[in-house]
Amino acid sequence: MIESKYFGVVRHIKYTRALVLFLFLIQFFPASCSKRSGKIVDVNVKNATVKHITASVLLDSICPSPSRLLCLNDYVIILNNTPSGDCLYVYSLIDGSVHSSIRKGRGPGEMISIFDLDFIENGERLALLDFSAQHIQIIPSSALIRGDIKPSDFQSVDVSSGPLVIQITGQPQGVYTTVLNSDYRLMEIKTDGRRIPLGSYSPNIYKRKKDMFLNQAYMGRLVYNSHRNQIAIGCRYADQLEIFSIDNEDVVFIKGPEDFEPKYTVVKTVDGEALNHDSDEKLGYTHIRADEEYIYALYSGKTNSESRATYGKIIRIFDWNGTLHRVLELDKEISSFDISGDGKNIFAVDGDNVFIYQLWS
Repeated sequence: MIESKYFGVVRHIKYTRALVLFLFLIQFFPASCSKRSGKIVDVNVKNATVKHITASVLLDSICPSPSRLLCLNDYVIILNNTPSGDCLYVYSLIDGSVHSSIRKGRGPGEMISIFDLDFIENGERLALLDFSAQHIQIIPSSALIRGDIKPSDFQSVDVSSGPLVIQITGQPQGVYTTVLNSDYRLMEIKTDGRRIPLGSYSPNIYKRKKDMFLNQAYMGRLVYNSHRNQIAIGCRYADQLEIFSIDNEDVVFIKGPEDFEPKYTVVKTVDGEALNHDSDEKLGYTHIRADEEYIYALYSGKTNSESRATYGKIIRIFDWNGTLHRVLELDKEISSFDISGDGKNIFAVDGDNVFIYQLWS
């Protein structure tokens, strides 16, 4: 084991009247408040162990092009990202068997492509956001594992109206999602289609004013902790992790160590305006997973123009208070991962293969 020191900054923001006044003032007096000062509580995180780990098992030829995966007990659900083959592949850790599920198409029980997915209802069902972001299809996990999903097993939730749904994370009664909206950052979508806005805060600690393009610039994958009733967002184009408490709407911003923000412009289009990311904009957290104790965030650090910019070899492990505990340096660049049900391993993909890393030793 190789150990070293790792540092970051945690900003815990409570939206009191004094803080609102402070954030209002710095919009008009930027010169006197250009540095982050004592008005916002800055806490140095504990020193974190950096551990270099090597893939212990290589699982190849499981599906044509694995792009995402999820772990459920003794099974790994793998998303196929090519036109050929089916949408999902199920790998058994018990006997090593593999079967595919959900044909690609427009017919009953078929999907053209899957944009995002996560388990809901404590793993009882799987939510699938279709590539058009128009519907969330919900299927029973047991039928997926058995390989006998029928068209009648699909429950469709229409999300075509309202703010565009970008990413989803499962919860006991549906999903939470980040949305493109100027008034709120998150939304709860229940399995009966009801929507509840959440997170009326700005993701930029310098700018209190909320803006749809600002929310889009700070977009990222998200995870939910049902025991703490918290959501974590790993910002794709910022060195920033957000932890949002649903009960009291407190937000923790974890910044650093590079501490960069999104670089973008808003351009005119035939339909109005659109956000355009700069070519030299850096990528932060490109994937995120969690369990009851920790948040696992895959970090890129590359620029948009670099090859495999969304891939990374660093996974930072935080607790749900925002303290950095450990940093994993992988021997391979990966694009997606999940934590095994027993919490002992990381299953990861790089677009071609599935790897297994031992998490704790």
